[in-house]
Amino acid sequence: NYFYLNAITSIIAGIVYTINPYIPIIVAIIIATISIVLSLGFQDITISDEVIKNKKYNINKYIIDLKDSFKFIIKSDRLRSLLLYSGIMWGFFCLASTYRTSLLDDIGISSTLIAIVIAITGIASGIGSKKQIQFHKRFRNKTLSVISIITAIMIILSGIVGISNFLPNIIMIFVLCFYIIININKRCFWCIND
Repeated sequence: NYFYLNAITSIIAGIVYTINPYIPIIVAIIIATISIVLSLGFQDITISDEVIKNKKYNINKYIIDLKDSFKFIIKSDRLRSLLLYSGIMWGFFCLASTYRTSLLDDIGISSTLIAIVIAITGIASGIGSKKQIQFHKRFRNKTLSVISIITAIMIILSGIVGISNFLPNIIMIFVLCFYIIININKRCFWCIND
């Protein structure tokens, strides 16, 4: 549901941005101010001495458990590979998000259409997070490999289409299709990886 709400707000921000670029910034500042005021209204909870002693004990136990878990991760080939894979995929997805907006901006797509593309890819993210179980059942142990291969291919294809001599609207349609697939993969990855 978050992704669907994000899609709606992306469209609104894109439309409002074309009217005046400062309006989305002002709205964001107003919402941030409201959340600060609301958070300042929370009441402090008084903590007894016994709870503080238990907390200190829990912190020490937590630190010991954390050290043990890092030792386990370092010794495990599978977990080291998963951490490395997660880092690489995080980079892929950050690159793809930045590249999408700059690519559409470079070919001359208006901010309203960019907002619509972001909204559509946000809806694709929602679909990906809901369908991740079926995706995982389909590919089993190869799920993460399939996600990374498809994502890499889609990023390369969007770059090739971006430097082509097609009309900007055709480029936008191709890029939109590629990024729908990337966002579905991204949300499947985050749900499966968690």
